[in-house]
Amino acid sequence: MRMRNQVTGLSRIGALGAVLGAMLTLGAQCTPKPRILVPANATQIDAVGTAVSINLVKAPGPNAIVSVQLFRAVDEAPVTSIDLTPLLTRNGTSITGNLGAAELREGRNRLLVSVDSNGDGAIDSQTSSTFSWEPNLDLANADRCDPLDPTYCLYPFPNDHFTIADATTPTGKRVHLEAASMPRNGANAAVVPDKWNVLDGFSVGPMILFQVTDMDLDQTGAPPITDMGRSLAPDSPFVLVDAVTNERQLFWAERDSYYDVEPEDRPVILRVGKNLPNARRFAVGLRNLRAA
Repeated sequence: MRMRNQVTGLSRIGALGAVLGAMLTLGAQCTPKPRILVPANATQIDAVGTAVSINLVKAPGPNAIVSVQLFRAVDEAPVTSIDLTPLLTRNGTSITGNLGAAELREGRNRLLVSVDSNGDGAIDSQTSSTFSWEPNLDLANADRCDPLDPTYCLYPFPNDHFTIADATTPTGKRVHLEAASMPRNGANAAVVPDKWNVLDGFSVGPMILFQVTDMDLDQTGAPPITDMGRSLAPDSPFVLVDAVTNERQLFWAERDSYYDVEPEDRPVILRVGKNLPNARRFAVGLRNLRAA
């Protein structure tokens, strides 16, 4: 009886070894996922273009087919694509090259790397990187101004762009405004930002300021003070969203009245209907804007 148990045990070990061996063989045959080093996902590249650097991780076999495609202006319709493979250089596991104005389109672009390890038309591994190319944005002062709204250095405001990391604060961030970006008085003296730069964020009851010249709030259907609930409607042209929970926030919109210019040239103000949760990031979305 004891001997039979030993033989049975040896048989089980042999079977387990066969299974493990098969698993290791399959693992060795798997094609690892490529890595797009540059342009990195969720980044904005330079106006002149960008270098391309792709790591295949494992050198493809002699029958392998590696392709790199660029899907251009992915927010537009129809999306156009080009095959970048002939424009890039492959050396072992490395693929390098450059993207410029001839290949890119303004807006979001997506780089897609595919590996067919056997050359049989079946994709074994694939990865992508989505990045933004904005050649018409002036980035000369992007270190202290947000280029998203070129009408004024600090617009849109308040803005996470004007913060820096600070592990000593409750939010992990601290306001960082530079004197060269601040408003100036009649004597051309800039407001001193020191008092703001000790804060760990902006007000939970903010005036959200930005500029969209020639937009008509009534024609656009922006939520007025008499109907703040409009800001929560599914088709609201303006939305204020908690970036953590995706929950919509209550607000109304108006033009600033303290400017001696035409109403459509005055800054837009979103005023929250109640204080926002503390230590959170919020996003403003604008869509379907209309002139008078």
